[in-house]
Amino acid sequence: MLRLFILSFLSLGILNASSYITPTPFSKHIKQKKAKKVSSSYHMPVITWADVMLSIDNEKLFPNGIKLVDDPIKQIDDVIDGKTPFIRQTVGSGVMIVDALKKAGVDMILFHSLSDSLGADVIVSKKKIKNLNYLKTMVKKGKKPVIAIQWGGPHMGWLIQLLDSLKLSIDDVTIKYTENLFGENSPESAIAEDKSIDIAFVISPSAATLVSGEYALDNLHLLTSTKVMSDAIKDVIYVREDWANKNRDRLKKIRDGYFASRENIKNDKLIKSSAKILFGEGKQGVDDFIAMRDETRFHNKKRSNNFLYNSSNLMNFDRKTSQIISAYSKAGYISSKNLSIDKYNWDVKIDKKAKITELDKKAKASVIHKIQSLDLKGQGQDIFKKSILFKPNQSTFSETAYKGEFEETIRLAATYGGAVIKIIGNVDPQLQRAWNKAVEFKKSHKTAKLMKVERYLKKVTGVNNNLQTMSIQRIKTERNSVQNAAKQTSKERANAVKSAIIKYAQKRNYNLDAARLIVLGEGGDNPVYKKPLNKKQFLKNIRVEFVITNYNAEISEFNEIQDF
Repeated sequence: MLRLFILSFLSLGILNASSYITPTPFSKHIKQKKAKKVSSSYHMPVITWADVMLSIDNEKLFPNGIKLVDDPIKQIDDVIDGKTPFIRQTVGSGVMIVDALKKAGVDMILFHSLSDSLGADVIVSKKKIKNLNYLKTMVKKGKKPVIAIQWGGPHMGWLIQLLDSLKLSIDDVTIKYTENLFGENSPESAIAEDKSIDIAFVISPSAATLVSGEYALDNLHLLTSTKVMSDAIKDVIYVREDWANKNRDRLKKIRDGYFASRENIKNDKLIKSSAKILFGEGKQGVDDFIAMRDETRFHNKKRSNNFLYNSSNLMNFDRKTSQIISAYSKAGYISSKNLSIDKYNWDVKIDKKAKITELDKKAKASVIHKIQSLDLKGQGQDIFKKSILFKPNQSTFSETAYKGEFEETIRLAATYGGAVIKIIGNVDPQLQRAWNKAVEFKKSHKTAKLMKVERYLKKVTGVNNNLQTMSIQRIKTERNSVQNAAKQTSKERANAVKSAIIKYAQKRNYNLDAARLIVLGEGGDNPVYKKPLNKKQFLKNIRVEFVITNYNAEISEFNEIQDF
C-alpha cells in the first residue's frame, strides 16, 4: 500500500519539492487550558507501526478501545482533554510531546517500551556521499550537509544519534523539515526534487522506490538504516503520572499483556486486523504490514528492562533522552531547558555488572572467514572509519594514553549495533617494499639498484643480506617471511587494542558486544603513504583502523548475541 502510493507520485510526475516548515516547540500549538481528569472511557493511541498488533491483542484492557492517532498534536490534546492517559511515540518525538505537556501542567512518565526498528527506516543520500565519514569531511571543509527530515516525526531522535556519532551538532548541518513522512511534502519528495538536499530520512518503501526499480533516481543510494543503527528508534508509551499513581494494577495488566502478545505476532487474524487499521482492506495492505512486522524487533521483558533500567547499557532510556534533550534544548525545539523524564518504577532488579559477549574460537574463525569472503565479493559497505596511531614496536595500549579512543569505539559499537566493527592492524610498508624491489631487480639484473636495496636493508635491520649471491627463490622466501611477519605483528597489535578496549569497558561497567569486534592484520598492504617521504608520513602508516561495516549477507553467529 505504502509503496504503491509512493510509486503513483513518481509515475505521475507530481512528487514536487517539499515546502519546508519552521520548527517550533509543540507547546506553541497547544491551546492553553487546564488538564481534565482522565475519563473512565479512555483509549490507547497507536501509530502506523507494527506494534499496533500488541494493542489490538489487548484491546479489551482499554474501555474505549484503540485509536490510530499519528498526529502528535492530536495525541497531546487527547491527554489534556482526559480522553486518554497515554502517549504512544518514539523516544525522539516523545521528548517533544512530554515537554509540551509539562508546560501545560501535565507530568508524563515512561511506562513501557514496545519495539525497535530493524531496517524499516533508511537514510538515502546523493551518491557523492559515499559513507558517513563524508558528512564529517564536508563540515571540516566548511560546507554544511543539508538534511531532509519530517519535523516531530519518528526519525528525530535518530538524527541526534547520527550526528553525535560523527561528533557533529545541529549547528553543523542545515536541516530542512517537512510536514509529512512520505508522499508530498516529505523527505523523499525533498531529496527527489531539491538539488540542495544531501541526505534524507525516509521509510524503507520510500527508499526502495527512490533507489531501485522503474522509477529509481540515478543520483541516489542507500547510506545506512536502522538495520545497522539497530537501537536508533525506540517505540515507547508514556502515561500521565497522576493517573499512573492510582492505577498500578491496570498498568501492570497492560504491560504483562503486551509481553504475552509478543508470542502472537504471526497470528493471521491479528495480522489482518492490524493491516486493516493501518492500511485498509486488501491483500496489498496485509503484505505491507507483514513487511513492516518483519522489520520490527518486539521487546520481551528482558529487553524492555534492559532499555529502561540497565545503567550498563549505553543505549538505555536515560542516556538516549539526555542526549536528545541536550540537543533539542540548544536548538530551541523544546520549551524547557531542564527537562527530565522519569520512568515508572516496576521494582526491576537488574544485574548491573557489565556484560561482555564474545564468540568462542571456532565461531570467531568462521565469522572472520565469512567476512573476508564477503569483502572479496564487494558485499561489505564501509560506512564509518577512524584510526588510532601508535609508536613503532608498540605492543601495549594504556588507558591513560588511549582513553578517548576506547570510549569512542565502545560508544560507536553501541550506536551501530547491527554492524561489524573491524579492528585492522597496519604497519609501515617500507620493509615489504624493499624486498619486493629486491625480487624485481634480481629478475631484471639491475645490479646497481639491487645494491641500493641491500644497503637500505642493512641500515634498517642491521643484517647484511648479500643479494647478489642470493637466488631469486631465496629472496622470495625472505620477502614472504617479512610479509607474513608484518601481518602477524599487525594482527597482534589489533588484538592488543581489542583486549584493551574490553578491559576498559569492564572497568567502566559498559556492556560490550565484543563478538562484533573482528580483528584483522593487513601488514603493510594498505598504507596511507606507499612511499613515505618523512617521519610524519611513516608514523601515519603505523596505525590501527576501526571500520564499521554493514554486510548484505546475514551472519548467523551474531543473531543470538545481539538479542537479550
